[in-house]
Amino acid sequence: ILDISKTLMYDFHYNHIKNKYGTNARLLFTDTDSLCYEIATKDIYKDIAQDQQLYDTSDYPTDHPLHNNTNKKILGKFKDELSGEIVEEFVGLKPKMYSLKTARMEKKTAKGVAKELKHGQRIASSSHKIQTLRYGKVALCPIDTKRYLLENGNTSLAYGHYMLKV
Repeated sequence: ILDISKTLMYDFHYNHIKNKYGTNARLLFTDTDSLCYEIATKDIYKDIAQDQQLYDTSDYPTDHPLHNNTNKKILGKFKDELSGEIVEEFVGLKPKMYSLKTARMEKKTAKGVAKELKHGQRIASSSHKIQTLRYGKVALCPIDTKRYLLENGNTSLAYGHYMLKV
């Protein structure tokens, strides 16, 4: 199933998004079942309407012109997780750690980071000596082990990318 999902995602990215928008589409992040883009276009809603067969817009508000239940919960149709809202700000620090803001909401994701900060203590024994240890967890770290940050400080390439000189 994962291979089918990857094939569908690559097909959508290269044969639809890149074909339609070229360099005007920039992939912000991907996950197993999602893609997030920055797209420069005159009217994204008009673009989606032209390719309505690709999308599940059933979660759009019922008064939204693109609201349509035809593709509701149909496998292989792409869903707008923000239900038609436009992202105003996006910050992606590393895999599964990003924040985005729309006019009405903010979404922050930091997988593996507790929602509440707790200072940890534990009792440990080393060389027959009992000690109380304090520990902390680093949540935001400037090191990304999967991407190489380019000189502009904003764009990155995956390690192993052909444009990176070894």
